[in-house]
Amino acid sequence: KAIKGYDSSTEREYKLYTVENIQIEQFASILAQFNVIAHQKAFLANTYYDTADGYFTRHKMGLRVRQKDKDYTLTLKTDGKVSGGLHVRPEYNVALPNAEPNLAALTEHYELSLETDAPLNVIFSTDFERQTWLIQAAPTSQIEVAVDLGNVIVGEKQQTISEIEFEIKKGGLAPFFAFVADFLNHYQGNVHFYSMSKAKRGYQLAQGTAPKSTVQSG
Repeated sequence: KAIKGYDSSTEREYKLYTVENIQIEQFASILAQFNVIAHQKAFLANTYYDTADGYFTRHKMGLRVRQKDKDYTLTLKTDGKVSGGLHVRPEYNVALPNAEPNLAALTEHYELSLETDAPLNVIFSTDFERQTWLIQAAPTSQIEVAVDLGNVIVGEKQQTISEIEFEIKKGGLAPFFAFVADFLNHYQGNVHFYSMSKAKRGYQLAQGTAPKSTVQSG
């Protein structure tokens, strides 16, 4: 096996992708009709790495350093499943003192075994502003709604990021899907289900396989 370990977290989210620009004011006014218990805004700078021989890509893993304010986090995303727009992705996270991708810090913390010690190279970046609203959807259900606006960047090539994400923070699937359906009844934007992550779009753009209609010069 390419990886062995334990103590990973599992991220569950339901992602929507909007083709047209998201109007934040309209979005926020709709969410104000629900029980919002927290609201945050931050700029996230994300850099994805791989070895020269594409070790992580070949094993369907993603290695990312995320900067949020002055905090840096190294994340290893392993292969998960997508069904009906629902993502289930085991992932491993460790805090870093700076932007350098210290893979040893992560593997030692989680007792992981990776079959590579090759140098890491920058593949692409995803930089975007994220606004999040934490919704108390039911007594035992909390759902985070996020709006991401920014770009996937590979050299001078860019793709626009304009996404809405729903993530289960507490509770089960039934209240989660009920909330998503209720939200969509209120939101009038051009929205459709989209199973491709920002990372996959970045890999496609880096490999030259992204749809040309979405690629812009930087």
